[in-house]
Amino acid sequence: MGVWRMAGMADNLCRLCEIYRQAGDEKTRQMTMRLIEGIPAKERTGEELYAKRLDLCGACKKHAAGTCLSCGCYVELRAAKKGAHCPEGAW
Repeated sequence: MGVWRMAGMADNLCRLCEIYRQAGDEKTRQMTMRLIEGIPAKERTGEELYAKRLDLCGACKKHAAGTCLSCGCYVELRAAKKGAHCPEGAW
């Protein structure tokens, strides 16, 4: 399995990230949605707040292909959790 790298990222990549990227966009989307659905409903953000967070992440310079370059998370997963916050302070 090859190693996926982006300029500015650390050499140590999350194995799960590598697997998702190699699986293709649709499989990544499906897995992400399953992970979000696994978050207990009381711990998930509402649709409006979720969309707002994703908009802010999408406009951030640290956003690359759905991943936060500050912390390495999938922004969709972080945005879906009520108690989560942006490592850059955007939300």
